[in-house]
Amino acid sequence: MNFLEIKDAIKYLQKTCKCQKCSRKYKQADIYIMAAAKQEAVAELKCRACKFSTIVTVSHEKELSAQNYLEDASRTHRKVTPNDVLDVKNFLNNFDGDLSEVLNQNNNEKNY
Repeated sequence: MNFLEIKDAIKYLQKTCKCQKCSRKYKQADIYIMAAAKQEAVAELKCRACKFSTIVTVSHEKELSAQNYLEDASRTHRKVTPNDVLDVKNFLNNFDGDLSEVLNQNNNEKNY
C-alpha cells in the first residue's frame, strides 16, 4: 500500500470501526499502522476511553492493470485443495518426528 492508500484505510477504519468493549469511535490518532504490504496493512486500534486494543487487517483491492495481470498470471503457486489437506493429514499420521530426514530426502529428490 502506498501512502495515500494507507490514509484511505485509516479513514475507512474511522468510519466503520468502534471499540469492541465500549463502542466508542476511533480517532485518527488512535489508529497505528504496524505493517503494510502491496495491498494490505495490519493496524492496531487503541481506544482512548477504555484502553482496549484491537488488531485488524485492512485490504485494498485495485483493478488489475494489464501489467499487474501479467505479473499475477506468472505466479507458480496454486490454491490449496481438499486433497492437499488430506495428503498433509496422512503424512502427519505416519510422521515419526524427524523433520531433518524429510527435508534431506526432499532436497535429494529436488521435489519441493
